[in-house]
Amino acid sequence: GRQLAEGASAQLAVGSLSHRPYLGRTTLPPDMAYLMAMQARVLHGSLVLDPFCGTGSILMSCAALGADTCGMEIDPRVLHGRVDGQNGISLNFDEA
Repeated sequence: GRQLAEGASAQLAVGSLSHRPYLGRTTLPPDMAYLMAMQARVLHGSLVLDPFCGTGSILMSCAALGADTCGMEIDPRVLHGRVDGQNGISLNFDEA
């Protein structure tokens, strides 16, 4: 037979919650974030703005698809959360 498509399992593993050092109360699971990115037709080179980024689930999925991302968050508890003395949100992107 011939291969018609390639699955998204590799993309889903990128933002696995079990591998992310910093999680918030409303952290979006990576499979939902990936589906949202696909519905928005995010491609390599797309520019994605998430005005309510939280811990960055959507941004991580879009970045894994090759998009340039920018996010904002108003809640200082999310922005200044710490893991072992380091900024938690930055650690999530370092993991990806």
